[in-house]
Amino acid sequence: MSLNLPIDILCMKNILITGASSGLGEEFAYILAPKAEVLVLTARSVSKLENVKLKSLALNAQLKVVIIGVDLS
Repeated sequence: MSLNLPIDILCMKNILITGASSGLGEEFAYILAPKAEVLVLTARSVSKLENVKLKSLALNAQLKVVIIGVDLS
């Protein structure tokens, strides 16, 4: 999945993504990971977030990923 957004013009140091364990939230994590310094990923399933964290780190080794298991509904 790719977005036609001017991502380079955004100041993307710290990014919070809710619902990051699957679907659009997960895809946004992978799209934004190469440009971000810190990704904060939230979802109910911490185990799924751990997988997203590992894949995001593979896209950017300097990335800091914080996972938070929380139900925001």
